[in-house]
Amino acid sequence: MMIRSNEVSISNLFTLENILLLTYLCMRLNPDFQSDSIIYSAVPVLMAFVLSFKLWAKREISVMKVYSSDYVRWIVVFTAFSFTSFIWSIEPAWSLVNFLGINLITMIPLALYISNENRIKNVLKIFILATMITSMYMFLFTDVSMMSIEGADRLGSEDGWNSNGIGMMCSAAAVFCLYLHSESKYTRGFYTLCTVLCIGIVLLTGSRSALFRVIMCWLFYKIFGRSRGKILHFFLALFVGVVALCLVMNIPFLYSTVGVRIENLLSFVTGSKTGAVDSSTIIRAAMMEYGIGWFLENPILGYGIDNFRYLWSGVAGYETYAHSNYVDLLVGVGIVGTIIYYSFHVKQILVLYNGLKERRKLCAAFFAILCTFIILDIITVTYNSRFSQIILCLVYCAGFVAANKDTAIQRQII
Repeated sequence: MMIRSNEVSISNLFTLENILLLTYLCMRLNPDFQSDSIIYSAVPVLMAFVLSFKLWAKREISVMKVYSSDYVRWIVVFTAFSFTSFIWSIEPAWSLVNFLGINLITMIPLALYISNENRIKNVLKIFILATMITSMYMFLFTDVSMMSIEGADRLGSEDGWNSNGIGMMCSAAAVFCLYLHSESKYTRGFYTLCTVLCIGIVLLTGSRSALFRVIMCWLFYKIFGRSRGKILHFFLALFVGVVALCLVMNIPFLYSTVGVRIENLLSFVTGSKTGAVDSSTIIRAAMMEYGIGWFLENPILGYGIDNFRYLWSGVAGYETYAHSNYVDLLVGVGIVGTIIYYSFHVKQILVLYNGLKERRKLCAAFFAILCTFIILDIITVTYNSRFSQIILCLVYCAGFVAANKDTAIQRQII
């Protein structure tokens, strides 16, 4: 007797591994939970152990399965190359040791565990739930408020609740809601409400990258999520995007949060002398200019992983990352390391695109997410972001499910 997928997903949300995953995500999304390093490191290790044990108990894991996983090979090779770069680093990035180690320990079991569509949907639901819990905590128990940052009124605080971080969290949850909304007719109202709430918070943060992520993911999903009428849906989606942008630029409240920052960015890109350019855009442009110069001086292996911050400190007097994944990687690990990192993205783009025929909505959703990652990596750093690495792991899992021919059996696996 076949169990309905919705019933399976709901019951499966209360298993030990999913409770641990919810705890893990809440701790990663909430800055206030990151102060206790012992618990912060223990939870992901415990989650990895439980996932590995369940895989072993259900005989879903083998040496061959681990070795044949594109994700496992990629994350191991990139992590190994990153650690090797300590040899020629200007200053070894010891702060990344914990991140890279925990990332290796947690993401491999997670990638092997999420081997069917039901598990992917469950994880997306858990991510949305973690975002809702974190958002409620933020409004109820922190001093987060509308602050004047770089000429805009943005949601955030000085206690770790960064505007861009909040925006990225909610933008990802909004995209997952869009996909789940199209997959279940019984819970569409709930996912619509969650989408509205998440987009509302994104707008309040004034995060340009988070807003662009939502818009671009929606455009890509609408275009590739249908087998027919792509041109029509492209122009329809484009029209909706233009209308949304017009609303942001003309409604006073939205303009004061994110509209003014988009206008500043456009002034910088076009070289307009009439519009103001915020300090954030100017500094990021300088980072890119210096970063490209440093890369050209040592293009093959770079200066060592995460060494942009040390080079930048000699120019600006303070350490920070490049605010561009491409620049940070090219400076840190050169062409070799950058190719290793983005080889995963290229492979998964092909896998997901080829899987559109079998699992159109699933592949379209993660194809949109990955395309957006590739574009927005110009202005964001993702290789050392736990949040981003979790999403890249889910991208692989979606591609794996789409490429697996035994779809009928997979839909019944819990």
